[in-house]
Amino acid sequence: MKVVLHIDRLNLRGVPPEQRDAVVESLREGLTQAFAQPGVATQWAASGHLERVRGQLPAPADPASLGRDAAQHIASGAKP
Repeated sequence: MKVVLHIDRLNLRGVPPEQRDAVVESLREGLTQAFAQPGVATQWAASGHLERVRGQLPAPADPASLGRDAAQHIASGAKP
């Protein structure tokens, strides 16, 4: 099964510009891991097109944690 995820905009309020690349890379890795878990890709495919997934995450200790937390939040956006 192939899932295509296109992120038009990612708001990183409060993240210093020099940390944004680290957050994005961690997000990419986290999404890859999340969609590799059994059932996640199937849930996304069954949900069809999602216009947006919104959320606020608590401030993490580092950019990598923020990326991983955001990936988990996005992947869970398809759950009923």
